[in-house]
Amino acid sequence: LQNNYSQNSQSEFLERLNKFVINENLYGIQKLYENEKRLIPEKNPEKSSHFHNMTLALGHVRRIQGKNLPQKYHKSLVKYLLSIDSWGIYELRLFSNAMFIFDSPSLIPLAQTAIDRSKYYLKLPGYSDLLSTILSNALELLIENHDLESARKLIIQTKDSLNFEEPTQSKIKIVFLETLIAEQQNSELIDPTSPETVIAACYSLKAINWSNALNQYLQSWRKTHH
Repeated sequence: LQNNYSQNSQSEFLERLNKFVINENLYGIQKLYENEKRLIPEKNPEKSSHFHNMTLALGHVRRIQGKNLPQKYHKSLVKYLLSIDSWGIYELRLFSNAMFIFDSPSLIPLAQTAIDRSKYYLKLPGYSDLLSTILSNALELLIENHDLESARKLIIQTKDSLNFEEPTQSKIKIVFLETLIAEQQNSELIDPTSPETVIAACYSLKAINWSNALNQYLQSWRKTHH
């Protein structure tokens, strides 16, 4: 429970929001924004889960409109996340869904904080998968923003915190993204789906045991993208 807000309530809100976002339903997102804004308490509003929900909805409204989220909301969200000494599922989900709001200078320390402040719970159900999803999405955003150096630093700082023994879609994505980053660091072009590159990335991430499975996945990916 976080701020009298259950994980189920958070999941329900995010499910509704993401459905509207996928369809770019601006009216639906706007209604969610207005509903959550009305529920924000007067005392410590920026610590309220409804304030966070409102911020997510407003961020998507502004994104669709081609506008930036006002800095006061950005700063409030960063301040809240950095104030929590131990991140639970609530904070991890909040950050995961708010990533699109942050620029690189904010995204990198927050991703590092997410892993550092929840690493003690990695053996609990859901934490490892959520953290690997956060890392993979953060890397993808940095690469899309052409900030390869920050992406490289982030993966170096965080990859040892995750267990790659059990392959998941997000962990496969991390290895794939690392090969793309490695490709940019070398003068010669490297095929990120080649067996040699895949195996090298698996060794780097201590995921040696599933290099064959990952290689098959990436070969299939190459066939559908070329």
